[in-house]
Amino acid sequence: MIHTLADLMPQSELAALRNRYGDFPILTHRIKMGPDSLKEYRSQLKRRRGEILLVLSRPTGEVLMHTKVFYPQGVYRLPTGGIDWNEPVPDAWHRELWEETQLKSSSERLLGVIGYEFVGYSAADGTADETADSVPFVTYVFQQPDVVGDPIPLDESEQISDFQWQPRADLKLAAANLSGLDRISSEKGDWGRFRAVAHDFVHDAPW
Repeated sequence: MIHTLADLMPQSELAALRNRYGDFPILTHRIKMGPDSLKEYRSQLKRRRGEILLVLSRPTGEVLMHTKVFYPQGVYRLPTGGIDWNEPVPDAWHRELWEETQLKSSSERLLGVIGYEFVGYSAADGTADETADSVPFVTYVFQQPDVVGDPIPLDESEQISDFQWQPRADLKLAAANLSGLDRISSEKGDWGRFRAVAHDFVHDAPW
């Protein structure tokens, strides 16, 4: 089944989220990716319809970042977790928050929604291949302010190797590090450029 971005962020659900959390921005980005990356993200659509981005902030303004055992050395990013098909977005937020950190929330904010179109590129010149099928993806960006506890991952299969509380300004550095992963491999570069978008968004968002 070929999904579109509209399938992943239906208007009825966006309206329900506005009723619950108030207005929020919706951004869309087109990101060029290689065939292996496109295959991977297309495969992921079989088991999830998007993700929750967890922006957990201290009263001092620091945000929670994490790294995993298989990430390139020194790469930290904001935690994320998948949204199951037929799972309401707020339910996914609370479930993923607990699974990733064993923290609970009752005062979360929805900072925004980021829709992606992953498109193939021509090996000859690196331009987007407009004839290829695109792969949609969506990130719902949630913030939990005034976090006082420390995270403890519940699911060991996530392979989280470290958490750090970092200054909000470091989100720009994280985005730059992610965007530069092409120096390691094209596949890491695809992943990094995708992940960098949300970090720039969170850095600039009003919260």
